[in-house]
Amino acid sequence: MRGFTTIKLLSVAFASLVSTQSFALGLGGQLLYSNPEVRDYDDLNFDLAGVSGTLQLGEFDSLLAPAVHAQFATGDGDTPNGKTDINYFEVTGTGGVLLYDHNNVVVRGVAGIGIGIADIDVKATTITNNTDASFVVFPVSVEASYLVPNTNLSFFANAGYKLYLDVADERIRCADGTVSSDTGYTVCDGKGGFAADSEFPVGKMQGVQLGFGVKLFY
Repeated sequence: MRGFTTIKLLSVAFASLVSTQSFALGLGGQLLYSNPEVRDYDDLNFDLAGVSGTLQLGEFDSLLAPAVHAQFATGDGDTPNGKTDINYFEVTGTGGVLLYDHNNVVVRGVAGIGIGIADIDVKATTITNNTDASFVVFPVSVEASYLVPNTNLSFFANAGYKLYLDVADERIRCADGTVSSDTGYTVCDGKGGFAADSEFPVGKMQGVQLGFGVKLFY
C-alpha cells in the first residue's frame, strides 16, 4: 500500500510539473565541436566537427525543455602508428533545468542519454581496417540562449561534457591468432602485434563538446 501511495504521489508531482509547461515547438540547428579522448588508447583524441538538428517541446523559457537531437560529425585522431579517421552519428534525448531567466536571456542546465554509432577507419603503419563502434552516450551541459525581442528566433551557445560507453561486440585479434575483448595498445604485446585485419573495441571515450546555433519557436 505504501508503494502504491508513493507511485501516486510521484505521478501527481510529475503531472503538476508538466502542466506548467507551454507545449509550443522549437526547431533548431547548431554547429558542434567535440574532442573525445579514448581512455584505453593513450594519446588518442578525436577532433570532431559537425552539425546537429533539434526538436524542442516547449517555449523558449520553458522549465524542462525536453528535446531530441540528431547529430552528424566527422574528424580524425592521431595514434602512435598513424592516423585514424571517424564518422559519427548520434541521436540523443535531453531535458533541462532552468537556472536563469531575465531580459530575454535564459541559462539552462541540460542532461540526457542517447545512442551513437561511429565508423572508425584505422590507418596505421601495419593496419588498415574499419571498425564500427556503438555507444550509449551521457551528455551534460550548460546552455545560454537569447530571444530576439518581438520575434520567435533565439540564438544559443552551449558547453558540456559527454561520456561514451562502447557497447559493440568487437574483438582485438593478434598476429598469433589470439582474440581478446580487452582494449589498449598493449593487448597484443608478446603475441606478434595486432593482426592486419583486427577489429578495435573502443571501450570508453569522454570529452568536451561545444555548440552554437539558432532555434525558431512556433
